[in-house]
Amino acid sequence: MNRIAFIEYARGYAILSIVLYHYLVGYDLGKWLNLSVFFGGTGIHLFFFLSGFGLNLSKSIKLEGYFSKRFLKVYFPYFLIVTLIYTSSTFIALYPDANVNVYLSHILLYKMFFHEYINSLGGHFWFISTIIQFYIVFPLLRRLQQVLGNNLFLVLSVIVSLIHLLLTIYFSLYARHISSIFTLYLWEFALGMYLAKAYQKDGVKFWDGSIWKFAALFLFSITVMGVLTLRLNEVGVVLNDFAAFFAYTSFCIISYHLISKSIAPVGNWIISVGKYSYSLYLIHMLVLHLVEKSFRTISFDYPLFYLPLIFVLTLFLAAKYEQITTILTNLLSTRVRIFSRQ
Repeated sequence: MNRIAFIEYARGYAILSIVLYHYLVGYDLGKWLNLSVFFGGTGIHLFFFLSGFGLNLSKSIKLEGYFSKRFLKVYFPYFLIVTLIYTSSTFIALYPDANVNVYLSHILLYKMFFHEYINSLGGHFWFISTIIQFYIVFPLLRRLQQVLGNNLFLVLSVIVSLIHLLLTIYFSLYARHISSIFTLYLWEFALGMYLAKAYQKDGVKFWDGSIWKFAALFLFSITVMGVLTLRLNEVGVVLNDFAAFFAYTSFCIISYHLISKSIAPVGNWIISVGKYSYSLYLIHMLVLHLVEKSFRTISFDYPLFYLPLIFVLTLFLAAKYEQITTILTNLLSTRVRIFSRQ
């Protein structure tokens, strides 16, 4: 499969905004900058969409090869970083909740069912639970898309997500282990699958078009987000997922067109970050917490201007982690192929 420049850019853009959100959310930067930081955190919705788009570009899947590939690409790097966190906790009291029960809940993938485990070891690993659910059900979703047709498949997916949303509001099910169930984000993943099919069949590039069209979509969606959040409080935050996705994605598309034309080196750098976006997501909170722990050890509260250095360090370590896990997964993949032939 040929790489698509915008998709690579979108991965890089989304992970950078998520990392910046996690790094800056604890600072008071003023009203508008704080809002911008929170807006960057909605990049997680774009990740679900991109996962559905990327997976559905494959022409065919064989279940055995599909699941082994997903295991090596997604679960194995996650297993390594969780194991590193757990074993290092013996020497560094970084996470008070890093006990054997928490560790097992991660590596055996049952943390997604328990409120006390879902936010453990940094809080951001809830996303891994959801994305693994999507990878497990993707073959079924793809089959449903083939049987139902592209349009009906998308409509039914939206209905399923709306039902989840309404049940969440009606029963006040706002706990993270409930909101990490894949059905809440199914419409985003399914929309990615829908547009991937349109791209394959008719060459439709959803990111192409007038920049003013995307600007209008952004302004409308960001207005809806603001109204829902301010008027309905916690309920509004739950309801604004649809508006948040379209606001964030349209802004991403706008930035892609502007940066790729005006500041090409920056666009190329963002694309390069997209190539190790998963590794960056896995390790960024660990790096931040290790640095914070080091500063507390010497009784020094680092000011905001230290964050760029921490950010650069995180990017460097994420790139190295990507290289290491790629080497290890290639070795494991070779062993799996040899074993399967015996």
